[in-house]
Amino acid sequence: MAVSGADVAAFLREHVHEGDVVLDIGANIGIYSLLMSESPEVTVHAFEPHPATFATLQRMIEKNHRANVHAWQIALSDAGGMLSFTNDDFSPVNKALAEGEKVENAIQVPCETGAAFCERNQLRPDLLKIDTEG
Repeated sequence: MAVSGADVAAFLREHVHEGDVVLDIGANIGIYSLLMSESPEVTVHAFEPHPATFATLQRMIEKNHRANVHAWQIALSDAGGMLSFTNDDFSPVNKALAEGEKVENAIQVPCETGAAFCERNQLRPDLLKIDTEG
C-alpha cells in the first residue's frame, strides 16, 4: 500500500497536539517540520544530515519564522559515531550507506542514537516522524 504526502499530512494534523515534542527524523527540507510546527506550542526537532539539504532546511525554518523548530545536522542511528552517506546535492534520496558499500563522492556525517540525543537534551518525544533512506 502506497502512502501519499497528503496521507502523511493528514496523519500529522490529527496526531500532533499543542505541547507535543516531535522528532522529524529525515526532515529533508522541512515540509513536515513546518506542518507540525504550525502551533507555536509544538516543539519540533528536525534531523537532516546532508549538508546541502540541511542548509535548505535552515532557510525554510527561518523564512517561515519557526522559532519552535530546532534543526540538527546529524543522523539518528543505532550507534553513535560517523556514518557514510551519499552526497548527491539536492537529491531527495541521499542515504546512509551499508557497511562496506562504496559510492563516488560519499561523505561522513555524525550520528547518534535517538535515546542518547533525547537524554542529552532532556526530551521525551510524543511523536516520531521517520522518513529515511538506507
